[in-house]
Amino acid sequence: MAEALQKKIPIDLVFAHNDEMATGAHEAITVFSGIKKPILLGIDALPGTEGGIQKVINGILDATFIYPTGGEKAIQTAVHILNNEPFERDNILYTAVVDKTNARVLKLQTDQIIQHQNRIGQLNSVLDKNLAKYSSQRVLLFSSFFVLFLITVLLILLIRAYSGKNKSNKILESQNIAINKQKEELSEQRDQLIVLSKNLEEATQAKLVFFTNISHEFRTPLTLILGPLDSLEKENLSTGGNRLIQLMRKNVHVLLKLIDQIIDFRKYENGKMQMYFTFSDLKLFVSDICDSFMEFGKKKHIHFSFKASEEDFTLWFDSDKMEKICYNLLSNAFKFTSENGRIDVRLCKIQNNDDSFAQLTVSDNGVGISEHHVDSIFDRFYKVDSRASGSGIGLHLTKVLVELHSGTINIQSEEGKGSIFTVQIPFKQKEIPVVEQYPVLNSHSVKEDDLLILESEEEITERVNLQTDKPLVLIVEDNVDVRTYIKSLLVEAFEIIEAANGQTGLFKAMKFVPELIISDVQMDVMDGFELCKQIKENLSTSHIPVILLTAFALDEQRAIGFESGADAYIPKPFNESLLKIRVRKLIENREKVKTYFQKNLTFGDRKEKVAEIDKTFISKFRKIIEDKLIDSDLNVDEIGKSLGLSRVQLYRKIKSLTNYAPNELVRIIRLKASEQLLLNTEKSISEIAYETGFSSPSYFTKCFKEYFSENPTDFMKRIK
Repeated sequence: MAEALQKKIPIDLVFAHNDEMATGAHEAITVFSGIKKPILLGIDALPGTEGGIQKVINGILDATFIYPTGGEKAIQTAVHILNNEPFERDNILYTAVVDKTNARVLKLQTDQIIQHQNRIGQLNSVLDKNLAKYSSQRVLLFSSFFVLFLITVLLILLIRAYSGKNKSNKILESQNIAINKQKEELSEQRDQLIVLSKNLEEATQAKLVFFTNISHEFRTPLTLILGPLDSLEKENLSTGGNRLIQLMRKNVHVLLKLIDQIIDFRKYENGKMQMYFTFSDLKLFVSDICDSFMEFGKKKHIHFSFKASEEDFTLWFDSDKMEKICYNLLSNAFKFTSENGRIDVRLCKIQNNDDSFAQLTVSDNGVGISEHHVDSIFDRFYKVDSRASGSGIGLHLTKVLVELHSGTINIQSEEGKGSIFTVQIPFKQKEIPVVEQYPVLNSHSVKEDDLLILESEEEITERVNLQTDKPLVLIVEDNVDVRTYIKSLLVEAFEIIEAANGQTGLFKAMKFVPELIISDVQMDVMDGFELCKQIKENLSTSHIPVILLTAFALDEQRAIGFESGADAYIPKPFNESLLKIRVRKLIENREKVKTYFQKNLTFGDRKEKVAEIDKTFISKFRKIIEDKLIDSDLNVDEIGKSLGLSRVQLYRKIKSLTNYAPNELVRIIRLKASEQLLLNTEKSISEIAYETGFSSPSYFTKCFKEYFSENPTDFMKRIK
C-alpha cells in the first residue's frame, strides 16, 4: 500500500482480503498527508475489541463483510459425493455488509452471543462436576452394599467355624493326650538310639583305627619278605623257583598297594590328607606312567597306546596323588580287558566356562559296566560283582584325589563294549593365588612368588610328614639310578627328598627348606651351577649348604662351582665315605651357626663362618624389632613385609637360622632389651614391660621367668 501511495496512484477504494490487511492499509495511508483517503473494505466482521466490527465503529474501516466459511456445507457435500448420493453442484454462500449503519446492532448481538456461550460453558462445567459426584456416590453405594454382603457371609462362616472349632478342640484334646504319651515313648527310644549310635560310632572308629594301625604294621613284615626275595633272586634257582619268587614279589606289591590305599583312605576320612602341588609337565608325567605299562600290555597281548595334543600341559598338580589316579585307572583297564583288547590313553586341553582344563581319557573295550552299576561305581566299598577281587575303595579314592585337584571324573560304559573314564584337572588351582598361577620359570631368574606355599606355620614343622628328628637332605639328580644310590647311602641318617632337575629342585628347596642340597651339574631345564646360584642369591634359601657332583673334575669346572656359591665340590665317581663325611660336617657347621645365632643376637667382634647375607638378614630383623620395641601390636606379617618376605618364608628362614619361630625370636629380643633396662635403669617392672612391647606386666613376668629361669623381681634383687 505504501509503495502504491509513493507512486501517487489515485486510489478510490481498497478491498482487503481480511480486516487485518485493511487495518494495515489504513496505517499506511495515515503516514502520507494530503492524500484523499480511499474507502477501506475488509472481510471477516469478527466480534471483539480488535475485531472488524469494532474497527468499523471506530472509523478505521468503512465496511467489512461477514465471511461465511461454509465449512459444514462443504463437509456435507463431500460426504454425499463419497457415498454416491445426490448433491448440489452450485452452493451459494450469502454474506452481509457491516458498516456504520448496522455495526453497533451487530456488536450488541455478538456480545450477547458471547455472554450466552460463556454461561453455557459455566453450566457445562457445573454439570460435569455434578455428574462426577453422582458417579462416585453411585460407586460408593454399590461398594457399601458389596462390603455389607461380604461381612454378612463372613459372620455366617465365622459362626459355623466357631461351632466346628469347639467340636475339633474336643477331638484334638483327646488326640493330644495320646500323642504326648507316644512322644514320651519316642523320646525314650531316641535317647536309646543316640546311645547305641554313639557306641556304634566309637566301635567303628576303634575298628578303623585298629585296621589302619594293623595296615601300618603290615609294612614291616612285607619289607622283610621283599628283602629276602631280592636276595633269593640272585641265587641260582630253578625256573620253577624263580617263578615262585616272582609270584611272591607280585603279591607283596599288591598288598603294599592295598595298604597304601587304606592309609590314604583313612587320611581322607580324618581330613588329614594334604596336597603338595608342583608346577610340572603333566604330559611328560602321564607319558612316563604309560611307559611303565607298555611291557605289561605286551605280555597280555593288549594294544596299548598314549597320545597327547601339542599344547603345553605345564600346570600345578600333586605328583603322588596324580600317579595314584593314573595307576588306578590303568590297572582297572588292564584288569577288565581281555587278550587282544585295546586300551587308549588320551590327553588334551579343553575350555570350560573360560577356564582351561587338562582332560585325561582312559578307554578300553573290555567287559564294561551295566547301566545299573554305573551310577554307583565311585561309591565307597562298592563292587560290581561281590565275588570279584579288590577292596572296593580304588575308584572311590581316585574320585577323592581328583576332587582334591579341584577336578572332575566321570564314566561312560556299556556292558560288553568297554568303559571310558574321563578326568578333568584345571590349569589354575583355587588354593593358589592368582599371581602364583603361572610362575616365570627360566634358567636365569626364578622369583620367590613362583613358589607354591600352602602350609601354615604348624604344617611347616611337619616337613611334609617327614620325620623331624633327622636332618632333611634334597638330592637333585636327573639319573634315577644315581639318585637312588645316593639316597641309599644317606637314608639311615637323614630324611631324603628328591628332584629330577634343577628347576624342580629349586622349588622343593624353597618349599621344604632342607638342611643340605646335593646336586648334579649337568641337567636339563636348569643345571647345577644355576641352581646353586639361585639358592645362594635367594633370601629364603641362602643359608642352605650345597654340594655339587659332576663327572667333570677340571679346575675350570671347580672354579665355576665355587663362583656360584657351592660349599663343596665332589667329582664322580665319588667315594661314599667322603660324601657321608662331607654331608655330616656341613650339617654340623649349620648347627653351629644356629647355636651362634641363638646365643648372639648381635654380632660384635666374633668371627664366625656365617654368610654375609644371613648376618645382614638377622641384623635387619633385629633393627626392625628395636625400632618398634614399644609397639605391642607388632606382628610377623609387618616384619615380613619390611624384609620383603611372606609370612611363611620368614618363618622358614628364621627357623632354619636360629631354631626359633619369628614370634619366639621377637619375644627373646624384647626380653634381652628388658634385661638391659633392669640392669641400667631405676624404672619399675611395669614401666619396663610396657616399654619393651609386652601387653601387660603379668605376661612380661611370665615370659621373663620362662627365659631367664627367675622372675624380674628376684633378678633385680640378685643384681643389687
